[in-house]
Amino acid sequence: HTAAFAKVKTPMEYTVSAIRALRVSTNGTGLHGSWSSDTDGTSLATPMQRMGGMVLFDRAEPDGYPESGAGWISAGTLAERVRWTQSLLIASGQTGHNGSQSGTGNDAGNSVTSPVRLLFARLPLVADQQDAAKVTDVFLGLLFPGEGAANLNLYRTAAINFLNTADDGVTSSPFSALAVGTTTGNNTYDTRVRGMVAMLTSMQRFQEQ
Repeated sequence: HTAAFAKVKTPMEYTVSAIRALRVSTNGTGLHGSWSSDTDGTSLATPMQRMGGMVLFDRAEPDGYPESGAGWISAGTLAERVRWTQSLLIASGQTGHNGSQSGTGNDAGNSVTSPVRLLFARLPLVADQQDAAKVTDVFLGLLFPGEGAANLNLYRTAAINFLNTADDGVTSSPFSALAVGTTTGNNTYDTRVRGMVAMLTSMQRFQEQ
């Protein structure tokens, strides 16, 4: 894994890959209103700047931006990546969405992302929607396409445990007992799924090219 991490996604690749993985036409039409993630009007300029000073078409050196981990990965830039992906997955109307938190400009702009809406399109049966393992597998497939199951065992276990744990991070809270809520956020089921997806996009393997 150390060798693989020698090449990581640039800030642009990281943000775009997260948006693309979660942007699915829920009815297959591709029409406006059918997308699980609406990125209209979203600017990635500020988060890319905060993730390591990436400014498109304005690099002073003629050799292009680096692909190695050393060029992009530090405690500070990793924190910015985590902060951005959490903002991407905050439900509309919740604190931190669209810059309502601290005004730092580090949010995900006008993006409205609903992983639960995407999930309902992939798992139409309520019994499957309440199955932590099946829910986890949907997002592992979207975020880590082509990755062998053995390489994702730790991530899968962590995600399932997350879904079965209350917001305090300690108390057991079976995912199967949660009422499947609407796709608009502000319910325990939706918040739990959003948090799990945010966790997966912060994992090392998602940082790698």
